[in-house]
Amino acid sequence: MWYMSKGTIPCMKSHRERLNEKTLQQQGCESLTSKGNLERRIRRGLPATQVVTKVTELTWVEINDQVELTSQSPVLNQRAKLLGRSMRQTEDELVRDMLATTAFTVFATGGISADVPTEITLSDIQEVVRGLLGHDAKTVSDSITGSSKFGTAPIPNAYVGMGHTDLSTTLENINGFKSTIEYSSQKLLAPSEWGSLGRVRFLLSSRGSKNLAASGLGNTVYNTIITGMEAYTTIGLEKNNASFIYHDYKTAGGPLELNSTGGWKMSFAQAITNDAWVANLKSTIL
Repeated sequence: MWYMSKGTIPCMKSHRERLNEKTLQQQGCESLTSKGNLERRIRRGLPATQVVTKVTELTWVEINDQVELTSQSPVLNQRAKLLGRSMRQTEDELVRDMLATTAFTVFATGGISADVPTEITLSDIQEVVRGLLGHDAKTVSDSITGSSKFGTAPIPNAYVGMGHTDLSTTLENINGFKSTIEYSSQKLLAPSEWGSLGRVRFLLSSRGSKNLAASGLGNTVYNTIITGMEAYTTIGLEKNNASFIYHDYKTAGGPLELNSTGGWKMSFAQAITNDAWVANLKSTIL
């Protein structure tokens, strides 16, 4: 995240959720991409080299007229917000899965765990940084200069590491880790930024990449993607860009005009532009 050829993975994934009074009360405002009893139909083509991935994604909800009649909440407005979040989370997950396939893979070995890989240590991060520097990968973030504020420190220009929130405690326990509260400036911080260690600033998400039961002892292996400038790209398509589609009861409700539908559809493509500029640091937690 050193490719020999380009390829594509044609993929169409659809989610359909039928709403009635009972499911509306149970789900409230949960994310449409969270675990639930959604009817899912997936149609995939044959996998090819993971350099360029093109997909068509769509998700929609169907709202029965009884919901509108009996619910005090603006059901369609709520679902429209969830559909918007669902679309952006889908984009993030597609990029996450692509980056995890990088050929530049490092297994953490500096920890005290008997597992393979071990937990992340400073030496593991330094090994990744050394590899990125050796391939002339440019850092992503600018340095933050020091100030006279008590308890703060300057932050050097750094690469960006994207990982799972389960790694938060492991990172905090490494000597030299600086939490964002210790930065001398709080400007231009991403909401997901957790802190910095060495030449890497870490962004954590509950949707970070991980592989269950994949370590030597059967534990979860976490993929921390550490990337340099312009290591990957997302591609905007001229046609079939992201769009929200709504059909009222008269259009989608059938002979008795019982249901309305709302959903989103998009074509999305992403690519790793230079495998030598993005690394996957695999680790476990204690």
